[in-house]
Amino acid sequence: MFERRCDQTGEISIQHGRTLIRTLRKRYGGNFARGCADDEELRYVLHKLDERSLGKLIRDHQARTLEKACSA
Repeated sequence: MFERRCDQTGEISIQHGRTLIRTLRKRYGGNFARGCADDEELRYVLHKLDERSLGKLIRDHQARTLEKACSA
């Protein structure tokens, strides 16, 4: 499970790492990535996301809908 999650976060970082946290909060709400600034890029904070925020990203990545969230 841990290896699969690392694979997913690695893919997310490569494909969507330049997305700003503020952009993702538009889709996931203001509690997404608590403790991170709006102007931080996903690639720099991915490793410190809480379980709930990370789960949302992985779910949408697997469903292939994360692209839409990152371009909002």
